[in-house]
Parts: sequence; C-alpha cells; structure tokens
Amino acid sequence: MEIVFALVTGAVIAALLFFAISFPAFVWKLSGGWKPIVLGLAAAISAAGFLYRVVSVLSRLRKAMKKDAEGFSE
Repeated sequence: MEIVFALVTGAVIAALLFFAISFPAFVWKLSGGWKPIVLGLAAAISAAGFLYRVVSVLSRLRKAMKKDAEGFSE
C-alpha cells in the first residue's frame, strides 16, 4: 500500500511542478526557442520531484520496517 501511496503522491507532485513551471510559457506566449526550453526544464524538474518523493517515501518505509523487525527480535 505504501508503494501505491509513493507513486500517487509522486505523480501529483510531478504534475504540480510541471504546471507551475510551464504555466508562464503558455500565459506569456514565449517567443522563439524559449518555449521548448521552459517545457524541457519543467519536465526535468517534475521528473526529479517524482523520483525524490518516491525514494523518500520508500526509504521511510524501509526504516520503519527495519525498526519493527528489530522490535520483534527482542
């Protein structure tokens, strides 16, 4: 269940980051080659945000499972 939580919240964060970064490209009607640059930057940052969220949630899960396993062995 935590894996699904990590993926869903990662996807939401990625979508919000992409929207927040790429929104000015559509509102200000950027000229020339700026629009693809901004969209590429938005895609890269949103992918990084997704990966950060998934890794942080799963690492917390791993630490919690390790702590629980140590508690059962006592």
